[in-house]
Amino acid sequence: MKSVIKQIAVLFLIAHVVLTAQVSSPKPSPAPARWLGLIGEYGPDNDILYILEKDAKLCASFKRAEPEPLHDISRNVFAIQTSGPQAN
Repeated sequence: MKSVIKQIAVLFLIAHVVLTAQVSSPKPSPAPARWLGLIGEYGPDNDILYILEKDAKLCASFKRAEPEPLHDISRNVFAIQTSGPQAN
């Protein structure tokens, strides 16, 4: 009987830790309003370009590769860095 009570106590402890971790994780800030119309998927199914927000930066991901940050050229123009794999 003591073994069952210990198992139940351990399960409650695990559940408490999991729920506390989920609740205490802050929700990220929303992307700036001017980016919302840009975020999405572009192109054909075999060559998709993903535009997304990551770490408060507008990024591009080509074929699900690691997102590369885009740089503001002007209010409505963004560019990828010139030395990355997608620069050419």
